Amino acid sequence: MAAAKKISSAVGSLRSCVKNVENSAGTIDPRAQFIILGSLAPFLKGSAYLTLSQGMMLKNVERVTNYFYPQETWLPLSQLLQESQSFGSPTLWTPLLLERLDRLVPLLPLNSLQSLNMAALSSRWLFRMLSEERLWRKSELGTACTKAETVDQRAENMQKQRTLLQRLFLARSMSNSSVLVPECANLRGSIVSAWGVEVLLTMTPVNFIDCLEQIGQNPDIPNSELAPLLTRVLKIAGPVSVLPKHVVLRLGRLATKLSVKQLKVVSLEDLQVVEAFGNQQEWTTSQLNTLVNRFLKTYKVTAKDLTALHLVTLGYLICGLPEIDIQQITPLEFCSAVMYLGQFSLSCTELQLEALVRLCTGNAMFGTVSGWTEDIFLEIGSVAAGLQDIELSSLVLEQIQGLTPLAISLIFPKKFAVSFSSQQLQLFSWSQAKAVTEQQKKLLDNEQTKALTLALIEDSGNQTYRGDAYFLCMMSCRSKYSHGQKY
Repeated sequence: MAAAKKISSAVGSLRSCVKNVENSAGTIDPRAQFIILGSLAPFLKGSAYLTLSQGMMLKNVERVTNYFYPQETWLPLSQLLQESQSFGSPTLWTPLLLERLDRLVPLLPLNSLQSLNMAALSSRWLFRMLSEERLWRKSELGTACTKAETVDQRAENMQKQRTLLQRLFLARSMSNSSVLVPECANLRGSIVSAWGVEVLLTMTPVNFIDCLEQIGQNPDIPNSELAPLLTRVLKIAGPVSVLPKHVVLRLGRLATKLSVKQLKVVSLEDLQVVEAFGNQQEWTTSQLNTLVNRFLKTYKVTAKDLTALHLVTLGYLICGLPEIDIQQITPLEFCSAVMYLGQFSLSCTELQLEALVRLCTGNAMFGTVSGWTEDIFLEIGSVAAGLQDIELSSLVLEQIQGLTPLAISLIFPKKFAVSFSSQQLQLFSWSQAKAVTEQQKKLLDNEQTKALTLALIEDSGNQTYRGDAYFLCMMSCRSKYSHGQKY
């Protein structure tokens, strides 16, 4: 976990790490720069990256397929790949070339993907490529590199993957091949969201239920596609009141499309079911309230009786407790569970968050906020978003360093603007500054905006920690990816 955190931190500061190489572009041979930077090369400015890569892509394409490419590099990279001296127009690409380009293919713009030579497409190549992309994203480096992706970026990735599948379907139909209906094995080895709801609904009942967990746990299936998928489950397995436990546990995000009426009859007698629901983020307020009330009645407890185990099991559902009930939770039990709950992007109201963090400020717990160390802020994670504005405005460097990016993103915009001075914002690390939401930015004054921009450019936070993280990321990239080793 510590290693992943360091790598995640390192990704945010890669641009500053390659500045020296950019500045020395006139004194170091481009080929040497490309080799020295290795997996950091894509973090150069677009023009600098093209300068280093020009004429070298043909020889190094297998090496660079395992790199992480920030979104701003996609266009210059795709232009480079399609140049006549490189690989030319996608309309002429061959099966062998697709094999070589591997994960670079989905980086092309949609119009290029839609012009891909259909004769070169094969289900074997596409399934393998999607499988490698899935494994890379689940790796420690991939998780760290993609953690800062926005919803729009993830949606764009998914759309490109779907475009490739659609081209494959079209190619199969034009060659009079059988209709491509995915089996569970295909889904397990690829990226589920790429298939699209229309295709997933054509799966046989056995295959659909066998792969229900992969479908339900996929974070990139659009919200609008969850309801028809849930309807398919209920048609196969029966109404909610009689759904077998193993089916309920596999629902994942699909469960968030259960109506309040359905949630009132689903069985919560097994804590595993409660935990499965508590791991889902996309509940509405009415759904949260319904589930928490049913939990309290099922286990015959009140908020005051909740143990650390109960709280950990509830997870996201804790935001279904009214503020007055949160105040009744035993502080010791909550603080025993806060390290786990603090990892969640809690959808609580501002008053609920304030009530949660107040549970940790007693003398028998962490004490007054003014005495909190960096470690305490790291431990409570997202719950720190409930601190009062006067407490946030008094934070010093060590305490600010403990604020997790998630906690920063959850601070309500008005509170964020009135709490942090321009001096404090300039102390933010790159990861913290990147976590500031557009809604929060809109309420900042000119001085605060400038300070936040400086934090993004200079990363004036914990420089020593950043250096260690950079070294770790370099070693990880070099040892695992730069020499052709895959996952």
